[in-house]
Amino acid sequence: MEKFTKGYVDVVVRMRTDKREARKFLHRQLYELRNQVTREHYFEMYEYINTATN
Repeated sequence: MEKFTKGYVDVVVRMRTDKREARKFLHRQLYELRNQVTREHYFEMYEYINTATN
């Protein structure tokens, strides 16, 4: 998983003509990243719980 950086945000904002659309796009990507991290942590903890309780 790549890190969401300020440089990436700056590039996206420069490429978009509408700042509101850039904001929506970046927020959507950030939420998807959060969900992915949460999902990965959930599965790691699920596996750990199964291992610890066997």
